Amino acid sequence: MSSSGTTSPLVAKDDEILENPIGEEEESLERNSTEENDSGDEAASASAVNPSTNDAAQIVPLLQNLLLNNDIQRERLTGLFQLYAPAAVDTNANVNTEEDEQTAREAALSSQVHFLEQSVQMLEEEVENQKKLNAQRGSWCEDRVLSLLSSQTAREAALSSQVHFLEQSVQMLEEEVENQKKLNAQLEEQIKRLTTSSDPERQD
Repeated sequence: MSSSGTTSPLVAKDDEILENPIGEEEESLERNSTEENDSGDEAASASAVNPSTNDAAQIVPLLQNLLLNNDIQRERLTGLFQLYAPAAVDTNANVNTEEDEQTAREAALSSQVHFLEQSVQMLEEEVENQKKLNAQRGSWCEDRVLSLLSSQTAREAALSSQVHFLEQSVQMLEEEVENQKKLNAQLEEQIKRLTTSSDPERQD
């Protein structure tokens, strides 16, 4: 989370802490070895004087060395903890902040998705209602067209019947006119005959 400019001093401190305990540990080991030699000499002299104190003289320096090493390790761990604990707190704070931001973004996205789902559902319902309305209108229009077609067909049939009747009437009238013409021609012939037959009597 921190930049390189801030991490380099931490690394330097870490190195110093790691190097210093190592040097101290070497010095402590030298001191312990010297003490062990001295204690060994003392133990040898003591064993020569009192053999029962030989075991105690060998165990006590070892216990002292363990206690010293434990103190050194404790100091080292304490320094490392003090060095890295603030960075760990900052890291946890940054992680918590990122988690809060992520949670807020997820909540906003979830709200948008819920709104879009509701909008889509409303649009689907509107489309279904429009389909039903169009189906009703289509059925009414179809019935109306069929009614108009049937009425048109009926009118056309009536007109066709009237035309056929008129054609027959005209044909009958034409035939009657022809018959009347023939009758008139016959009457004219008879009139001519009568006229010619009556003319000699007039001359006498």
